[in-house]
Amino acid sequence: MASPITGFILIFQNLGLNQAAVQSKTITPAQTNALFWVNIAASAIVSLVFLVTSPLVGLFYGDIRPGQVMAASAATVLITGLSLQHTALLNRNMKFKQIAVVDIANVVTTLGATAISAYLLRSYWAIWIGTKPINDTCWPSDSVSTRASSRPRSSPSPMMISREGVDSRAVAKA
Repeated sequence: MASPITGFILIFQNLGLNQAAVQSKTITPAQTNALFWVNIAASAIVSLVFLVTSPLVGLFYGDIRPGQVMAASAATVLITGLSLQHTALLNRNMKFKQIAVVDIANVVTTLGATAISAYLLRSYWAIWIGTKPINDTCWPSDSVSTRASSRPRSSPSPMMISREGVDSRAVAKA
């Protein structure tokens, strides 16, 4: 019941900064550091929005439980902010194998945590425990979806791809 509201609020978490970091031609360590702290600040603000709106969510549904889930999700939003810039840098450096390994590990651990939580708790908290702390803190789904197709291209000619990313100055010879 809280998912539509949390999904809408999470749109504002990274402010498109991940895509900017992935697509920029060059990025300095100072810029990376600044983007990290901006992501942390945005995540803190979104967490506060979750906390402030959680009682309103409970009132809207006429049940306190969605509000409690919303308030509990505030902590995971803040923790998720720690991984946003790192995920963007992995995408920028085309470390897709590492991203895929982490994605698969997330699916397996999420399934295991959900099953164990459901067996032990037998309540709606099992679903929250199984998905939020593992999936959100490791890899936010919106930042992982940025793949090589979103890399900048300055010309329609074929590009050479290096470990550092797409080099628009190196055109493959036909």
